[in-house]
Amino acid sequence: MGTLVQVTTPLYQAATATTIAQAFASDVVAGNVIVASIQSYSTTVTVTGVTATAGRNITFTQVGTLLRSTTDTPNPFLTVWIGTVSTSGPCTVTGTYSATVIDRTISIWEISNVAEAGALTNGAVGNNTAAASGNITLSSPGFAIKVTNEFIWTTHNQAAGTPTTGWTEVGDNATGFDSAWQNWTTGPGTVNGEFTLGTTTSWCCRMVAMLDVTEFVFHQAVYRGRERGR
Repeated sequence: MGTLVQVTTPLYQAATATTIAQAFASDVVAGNVIVASIQSYSTTVTVTGVTATAGRNITFTQVGTLLRSTTDTPNPFLTVWIGTVSTSGPCTVTGTYSATVIDRTISIWEISNVAEAGALTNGAVGNNTAAASGNITLSSPGFAIKVTNEFIWTTHNQAAGTPTTGWTEVGDNATGFDSAWQNWTTGPGTVNGEFTLGTTTSWCCRMVAMLDVTEFVFHQAVYRGRERGR
């Protein structure tokens, strides 16, 4: 069953730079999945890649596309990346931007017993108090993460979508204007991507959901079995 091993409080850095890095407090374990959210503010800058300590042999892949809200300038944007640990040990995760930016933020998670392959995602941008990434429907148990970035810092509350319970806020960086949430779901069904902001502001939000590794293997086996039966 998908289990949160460790997560960092979002790290915010105001100074202009092209990278941002954060280390896990404890060694990461081979086979576990690392999720990284990289955020900032710019009308044109992107995130060109995410890397980890060389000895961990993690290849990160971007989940979905970069989200950028264009209502307010500089535009808040975020990306989410995922990779699997090949070798256990200390781990620092680094996000690289395409050019120098201010107000950079990184959040990282280590999750066990989930499959990187087949990760589901949904995302959106807007300018109101009813922010939402869009829901995700899981066919079996899994683990979901939701990250947001806003132009104006405000409070974040879980909205009255279904389900309303299960979300835990990891960090609410009043200076960096961002928030990160995690949700462990025990069974199949809809994972709620909605939340309520304390004030109207431009925002971007992405949710990523990973199936429990045993469930992913089972579904692969069923699919391959059906293919053979054709």
